[in-house]
Amino acid sequence: MSKKFIYKRDIFSQELINDIRLICERRKNLVHRYNHILDSDLIEANIYEELSLKARYNYLLKLARDNEIPLDNRCYYVEKI
Repeated sequence: MSKKFIYKRDIFSQELINDIRLICERRKNLVHRYNHILDSDLIEANIYEELSLKARYNYLLKLARDNEIPLDNRCYYVEKI
């Protein structure tokens, strides 16, 4: 394997891990928002955003597994839709 390929794979792996962590952080913020909103339209928007985050998270996990990228267990947001 060339050094250039390994370097690109490392960058891809790090970006993927960062994206997964970002989704976990966005979900934590979303849960916090649920506790403070009263408007039914905003509640509905949060529900759709949560579904979107779940779908994106599951996609990124699949991508990580397919590319054999090791993940830590800091984010427990693995529910399937």
